[in-house]
Amino acid sequence: MSFIKQNSILFITSLVLFGSNGVIADGIDLPSSQIVLFRALLGSIALIVAFLVLGGRFTIQRDRKRFLFQAMSGVSLGIAWIMLYEAFVQVGVGVSYIEYYCAPIIVMMLSPVLFKERLTAPKVIGFVLIVIGTVMLCFEMIGSGGNPVGHLYGMGSAIAQACVVIFSKLSSEGNALENVSVQMVFAFVTSLVYSVMIGNMPDMGTINDWKPILVLGVLNTGICYFVYISSVSKLNAQTVSALGYIEPLSAIVFSAMFLGEHLSQLQILGAIVVVFGTCVTLALESHKGKGHRKIPGPVAIETAA
Repeated sequence: MSFIKQNSILFITSLVLFGSNGVIADGIDLPSSQIVLFRALLGSIALIVAFLVLGGRFTIQRDRKRFLFQAMSGVSLGIAWIMLYEAFVQVGVGVSYIEYYCAPIIVMMLSPVLFKERLTAPKVIGFVLIVIGTVMLCFEMIGSGGNPVGHLYGMGSAIAQACVVIFSKLSSEGNALENVSVQMVFAFVTSLVYSVMIGNMPDMGTINDWKPILVLGVLNTGICYFVYISSVSKLNAQTVSALGYIEPLSAIVFSAMFLGEHLSQLQILGAIVVVFGTCVTLALESHKGKGHRKIPGPVAIETAA
């Protein structure tokens, strides 16, 4: 098996596992904030252990700029997860994932201001398509008197995830696993502060759902992020863009298979428009002189949920 094919398989596997997070969370009888709390805690422990076992030493504290931006990225990650998992409860896993997947385009639209990058036609077209697709996803529920707050949570998670990417890009480069470990720790701290603020701390003695919690935290977060980072850094940007749609689509398939969620024809069309707009835009942008550029470590986390 070729080196590239092996890394592609690892990358796809991590995306499929990320896509199963909503289904796993649905089987945990805890509020969404507590699920995020345990996921971030276990993920932090797993990533730190992996980093140390591989001989890593934390040096990020010596670089104030990198530490600050990775900490801010971790806080944004915690907020993104809190909002995403609440969206799972209110509007379902499939729709929430599609809305969450708008984050890369949000970053692209802000890049001319934040990173002095040129606003290109693919970016504008992708943004317009995502707006149209999102309206199609939300229209039926709002029109039928459904609660639109869940969609606000979904789009809020996309904005917060876009902040994860932006802060990572603003950070100076460093060891990718070290960066993500720091992000995960601050995601845990954020979820912990949020749980304290709303008075929703878990009672460890009454939790009976440790098996799915361990799967979500250790396998689908700690191990999965490690595999994701290890593989994505060895693939070119065009390959990553082409395969990136697997995560939201697998989330839709899993939610239909295991949770009985079914999208209307209008919502299916809206989901296709959103994914098409995102993937085509990322592919066109990466193809324009950067199709064979490797994904840098500090931003390896940018689309994974």
